[in-house]
Amino acid sequence: MSSLKRRIENIKIDDKDYVMAFDMTSIDMFQDLTGSSVLRSVYSLNRLEDKTVLAFIASTLRPKEDIENPIGKQLYEGEYDLLKLMIMFIPTLVKLINEGFPTSNKKVKKKKSMKNQ
Repeated sequence: MSSLKRRIENIKIDDKDYVMAFDMTSIDMFQDLTGSSVLRSVYSLNRLEDKTVLAFIASTLRPKEDIENPIGKQLYEGEYDLLKLMIMFIPTLVKLINEGFPTSNKKVKKKKSMKNQ
């Protein structure tokens, strides 16, 4: 079982309702679109590289009536304004990624230095 938490954001594009969800389906779709894992692509996402950002949007954006299936390649073939989507979704993408991965609730204990003993 994955420790990845599903995070959902409601989105409206051209008066149509969508959700953005980051989960294992998103990860699989992202890898299919890019040939690379999400973790390997974090640097590209942080640098806001166009192709990586668009692949992440395509992997996480889903019609509200079918939230289990990302739109995938339909993003590239559809009537979407890709530049507008990239600019519009950057804050949401950052939030999805940051809140999707598990966090530790435990405090990290520092090891005592050997010099003090």
